[in-house]
Formats: sequence, structure tokens, C-alpha cells
Amino acid sequence: MLVGRNGTGKSSVLEALYLASACASSWDAVRRVSKLDYVVSRRGGRGSWSDSRRFLWYMGDTEHPIEVEMTVGGRARKFVIPFDGFPAVRLLRDDGSLVDLERGDVWWPKGASYTRIDVDADSELAGIKRLLEGFLLIDGG
Repeated sequence: MLVGRNGTGKSSVLEALYLASACASSWDAVRRVSKLDYVVSRRGGRGSWSDSRRFLWYMGDTEHPIEVEMTVGGRARKFVIPFDGFPAVRLLRDDGSLVDLERGDVWWPKGASYTRIDVDADSELAGIKRLLEGFLLIDGG
């Protein structure tokens, strides 16, 4: 449970978890909208991810990706959301590669090339994917 005064970041924490969950499932089946679009529109009805994502970056600093770190299975995991480039959330692995759990794409550092893996065949990645697929942001808005 998160408790605190208005404007102290409770919703931001929940939105960060919801954004991280887009790595495993980018579509919100309940609202029938992209999770990224939903968070942007929640922040004041500013449109879609492609048009208005700048509002999510702290002080408009789009030079650095948004990073969401959480402990999954007893291990710290970092999820990265770049401003430019691929419009998706990726899991940062120890080797520096970025994994799209939903599609099985692996983006390698210092390059635009990628390969595909079977996420479900990797028990660790499959467990993270299953956990994140279950995330749903429920609010009064």
C-alpha cells in the first residue's frame, strides 16, 4: 500500500511499474489502448506517445532514457524507455543488451541490429514476463 499526501509521487510509482510492464505486454486489454499512450494521456490528456512523450521526462531532459528499477525474483532489474529510437520498453540485461519480452527481440549495445530469442524457453525471462503481464493500473480517472 502507498500512503502519502497529494503530489508526493504515489501515482508516479504506480505509473513506473505500469510502464515497465509494457516490456512484456504493450497493450492494455481492459482499456484497449497502448500502455504508453495511456500514461501520456493520464498526465493531462496530452495525446499519444509519439506526439507527447516529452512530458514524462523529468524537466524535459530527453537525452537520458527513463529507467525503472525493481526487484524481481530477488534480483534488481532495470527497464529502459528511450526517448528516440524504438518506441518501447526494454529489459536491460547484465551483458548490456536490451530485451523486448513481448516480441523476443534483443537489441545489442552500440548498434541498431537485433536478434530474436525464445523468451518462453528462458525460465528467468519467462518468469519476469509472466509477472509483468499481470500488471494493470487501476485508478479513478
